[in-house]
Amino acid sequence: MERYGLLSRSGYWYFRIRVPVGLQRLLKCREIKRSLGKCDLNLAEPAAKLARLKLKEIFTQIQEGVMDHKAALLIINEEVGTLSRIIQYKRNAQAKAERLQALANVLTRLKNEANEELSDKDELALIKLFNKKVNEHRNSLDLLTRAILDTPSCDHAEEETKDTEDPDFLMDFFRRSSRKQENTEKLSKQSEPSSPPVASSIPPLAELAEHFCREKTNDNSWAHNTATSGKAHLQLLVEYAQLCSVPLEKIDRAFILQLRDNVLKKLPRKRNTDPAFRSKTLSELLKMNHNSPLSDKSINEYLLTFGSFFEWCRENHYMNADNPAKRLQIQIKRKNNESRDRYSHVELIKIVDELANLPHATPKQQQRNLQLRWIVLIAMYQGMRQNEICQLFVDDVATINGIPCFCVNDSHWSKSLKNQQSFRQVPIHPELLKAGFLEYVCKLREHPVLTQLERNARNQQLDNSEQVRLLFPCMNYSPQHHYTRNLTNFYNQFNRKQITTDTKKTFHSFRHNVITQLAHEDVQRVHIAHLVGHETADTTTRVYTKVDIEKLLTVITKVNYGFDLLEKLHLSPVKDDVLKEQIAHLPVKE
Repeated sequence: MERYGLLSRSGYWYFRIRVPVGLQRLLKCREIKRSLGKCDLNLAEPAAKLARLKLKEIFTQIQEGVMDHKAALLIINEEVGTLSRIIQYKRNAQAKAERLQALANVLTRLKNEANEELSDKDELALIKLFNKKVNEHRNSLDLLTRAILDTPSCDHAEEETKDTEDPDFLMDFFRRSSRKQENTEKLSKQSEPSSPPVASSIPPLAELAEHFCREKTNDNSWAHNTATSGKAHLQLLVEYAQLCSVPLEKIDRAFILQLRDNVLKKLPRKRNTDPAFRSKTLSELLKMNHNSPLSDKSINEYLLTFGSFFEWCRENHYMNADNPAKRLQIQIKRKNNESRDRYSHVELIKIVDELANLPHATPKQQQRNLQLRWIVLIAMYQGMRQNEICQLFVDDVATINGIPCFCVNDSHWSKSLKNQQSFRQVPIHPELLKAGFLEYVCKLREHPVLTQLERNARNQQLDNSEQVRLLFPCMNYSPQHHYTRNLTNFYNQFNRKQITTDTKKTFHSFRHNVITQLAHEDVQRVHIAHLVGHETADTTTRVYTKVDIEKLLTVITKVNYGFDLLEKLHLSPVKDDVLKEQIAHLPVKE
């Protein structure tokens, strides 16, 4: 159910607002979506309206150049983060006003009963009778007063006290009760052993989880995908804690073990994206039988997020207890190299044969198939990661010391690399050069294809420096998938239908093929690590060893699958003089 920018899922309300098209590139998102927690529409709607007005004002200031987009990001996160506090404020105000009114009604009724029982209306006798009736109802009145005192103060509740009858007596009653409660708390604190300081008013678990995620995102500790999964992990923790009525201070190791064994091990995969599960509550999902529950690796990712969150709570004095999620990960006996397997020789031949015969009905589809073919061949012969290939720019194909190379970098805001070692320059395999790869590159340099980001840049009237010349223009960008979504959709279907049903063999298997080939040729680890972007364990090798591009060319040539690539692709080899001319047209880098 969606209403006025509010989205309801399983009893939880979410506020959402679409980012203007011209600001999506700057803010790196298409919409802003935040949880309001479990509340009714009467509380969620005014808070969302207030946030919508504020965010629209911020969008306007960015468009007019009044506000820098980086500062705006911090303000947006802060403004949207106040939604849950607004909800809690209104809820506290409503609860306190109702309790004040209830207490006023009880005291007024007792006063009226005392007036009716006394005929002479003597003031002293009236006070004594009233006090007697108050003492008779002391337990219920004390409970009601304590509930009022435990409710956080707010302006709305204070305004309600002005409308109650006999306010002087009520306020005196509150003051006496408050002093009694303070004295009791002082005595209890003196008898308790000293402990580390804890926040006097601990916010709800949902608010703390949202604050934690916002902090991790703002300081760039979490990338986009990590932030998405981290929020989903903590949302489950909050949902289960609310289901069990367990506040943060009551969460212990036994609770997390129960969450791991009775919830995580029974949850289905893709709970938040699969339409069959997305609209169901946690209780409903746990009653169902699932054929594909979460893997041990996914469960461990949940536990790592929980541990990081509880450690943050300890550092900020929201909890005193030890980290309840510490050392609860499931032991996975499978080795790292067993999670993915390399392609066999027969399967590699089949891949090349199928790539050479991809069906195409239109010139546009033919161009798309050509780009997909080059991406797969680069992975097969270079061992580069999926996103590293898809995000290459035309200028990332350059010459270093006269050798054509791939320059893997994150020089543009839309690019991302896995680690520091991923920054590298690797020679292009001679088989790719003979197959005409540079001819493809030169054509793109002469006749550039307008990409998705370039169309957006043109619509926003940005200068040329903001435009993008992708090496594979059919790869569209998105914050979640970067440039890989179109390739993933194609290759998953191509791989399962045409090549193999073995789930351990994926696009990443090409890296295993390349590394295995080089290892069998007794290539030094430092050379393999530089070619594929791995970190070496040896500090001396990692810091001080510099690899010559000429040496890397010799190493990459050792990747040989024992079949004629050109024959399989029905191509003639590029002549040497043509190849030299193509290399001369490439940009030169050091």
